[in-house]
Amino acid sequence: MKVPEWLKNLYDWAKILGLISAAAALPAGWLLGAERGVIVGVVVPAAFLALFATSFLVAGVRGKIADAIRILEASDYTKAEEKKRVASDLKESSKCINILVAILAAVVVLSLGIAFTSPLYHFFWTATPTSIRFAELRYHQASREAALFKRAPFLRAVITSLEEEGGGSGKPFRIVLGTTKPFKHPTPPFTCTLEVDGGKYLVNGYAFRLHSTADRTLYEPVPVTLPAAHSVVFAIPASEDGDVLLVVARITAPDTPEFPADLTAVSSLRLVPPKE
Repeated sequence: MKVPEWLKNLYDWAKILGLISAAAALPAGWLLGAERGVIVGVVVPAAFLALFATSFLVAGVRGKIADAIRILEASDYTKAEEKKRVASDLKESSKCINILVAILAAVVVLSLGIAFTSPLYHFFWTATPTSIRFAELRYHQASREAALFKRAPFLRAVITSLEEEGGGSGKPFRIVLGTTKPFKHPTPPFTCTLEVDGGKYLVNGYAFRLHSTADRTLYEPVPVTLPAAHSVVFAIPASEDGDVLLVVARITAPDTPEFPADLTAVSSLRLVPPKE
């Protein structure tokens, strides 16, 4: 079967754009995250491919129609071979027009997809995290908190409240501050519980979801419940990729005045399975 020249050209361009897609996905993944990088690496080359395909098809249809008009206007149209050629050209043009309509429909869908990039991204990539790990978990030291209090002055009152409550218990306690590693993708609401050293210490405290915009970081309080003295449960709201949890808690040692030297190693934010 003879392959039309325009189809050969389109195939060649598709191979080139495939390389562009792979090349675009790498920096896009580094700048925007793996998931969005894949989207950018596919959507952008696909848009160029649709443009080139449309251009080739339009050029082909124009040529076929021009030949048909020339033959129809010529005096030798009565020749059987010319009639056959006109019919063949018009049939090919009709097929090309059908393909053009399909491409234009795809472009419309693609345009709508770009217009609703965020909803589509959330639809495909929103998932409950499989684990939550602390990037840093340390003991509160007043001399180190100047920068923290400058970013979020209200935390001074939160820490003071926890210290006053702990002082009234008559038991040794420490205030701890922790931030988790950023979420790698959007999440639905979920619940997690904070435990220290397998429940050896009494835990009480608060958590905040940190969401960064272009010029500031928003601190959203997280609902807290205390089902047991040795753990605190946080009800995390729906979050975006890149969001971080800030934990401000008080740990109390009921049986020993000793506290773990490495909090990160003995502390965990354990996901709580949703209720059926």
